[in-house]
Amino acid sequence: PPGTDPVTGKAVHPQLRDGPAWEPLVRFLDRGATVVGITGSMLTTHSKRFWDDVPLEHRQHGKVLLAVEGGAVLYRSDETGQPKRCALFDEMLSRHGVEKFSQEVIDKLVAIGQRGIRTFYSALASDPSLQACISGFAFSNGATFVQDSANNDA
Repeated sequence: PPGTDPVTGKAVHPQLRDGPAWEPLVRFLDRGATVVGITGSMLTTHSKRFWDDVPLEHRQHGKVLLAVEGGAVLYRSDETGQPKRCALFDEMLSRHGVEKFSQEVIDKLVAIGQRGIRTFYSALASDPSLQACISGFAFSNGATFVQDSANNDA
């Protein structure tokens, strides 16, 4: 789990594959979804914790993008599945004189993500067929989503 290493005092973060989003994320990718990671960190941090964890076939098929450094740099996959800086994104930012996303844009992106998470959980609460997809899923707070087959309540 995320936290602080008691010996070094440095932040410790789990790999994507060790977190609660791993299995649902892979299922979404298997169904054709595209994933965009957005972070304020550099590529070196998230290439190990995020990019390298996503199954190679999804990276090779362009289903993974990673915006780093507050959105200043966008990476797509090359044919081998390795992150490659997106020249078209760089050109677009340059044409518009944008070096990094403003705090206002970052706040809007965070709000969009939060709305997406709320929509996800609302959909789960209202659609039993979605509940069946994640039955038994363990959340980061230790709770487990269990579908009650008698009445489809979570």
